[in-house]
Amino acid sequence: MRILILASQVSSYHNARFIGAAQHFDEVHVLSTVNAGAFPELLARSLGEYSLHRLYDGRDIYMKAVNNGELCREVTDKIKQIEPDAIAAAGWTAPESLAALQYGTSNGVPTIVMSESQSDDGPRSRLREQIKRFVVSRFDAALVGGATHADYVSALGIPRDRIYLGYNAVENEHFASGAVQARDNAS
Repeated sequence: MRILILASQVSSYHNARFIGAAQHFDEVHVLSTVNAGAFPELLARSLGEYSLHRLYDGRDIYMKAVNNGELCREVTDKIKQIEPDAIAAAGWTAPESLAALQYGTSNGVPTIVMSESQSDDGPRSRLREQIKRFVVSRFDAALVGGATHADYVSALGIPRDRIYLGYNAVENEHFASGAVQARDNAS
């Protein structure tokens, strides 16, 4: 089975997730859209056994592509090129997640939303929750971090029997070696 995972960047904890996925699927492709983060030191320095496809290098060029429609075209083109058996998108609000959902729905490719959102992690409005429910309920399944995340995506319309736990993962070795370096150089 070939899976495509969409993410904005590959940090050490994303890398751990993708390495885990590579142990369960024949082919894992990761489509990284922004390739930059607020904390560059958290970006992965080495990658696991999966195929990484980078679209843009930085938030400014990414936002330009979002605004002119290029991002949706590029995501769709990359999905067609990879021909995944399933698509997993990090979250439901990113333009690339919506493009992947649209492609999957239109072409019969199962879509999975990956989420760590929960009902009490921010202010909620009735209208925004209705819009979220409209979008989230169109995904075929969800991979979430824990029980409260499962409760939330269930309330947004994904049936319980299609919600799976296991989204939270970190690359322990990366953080352990960073901790040793910090202790050795306390200044």
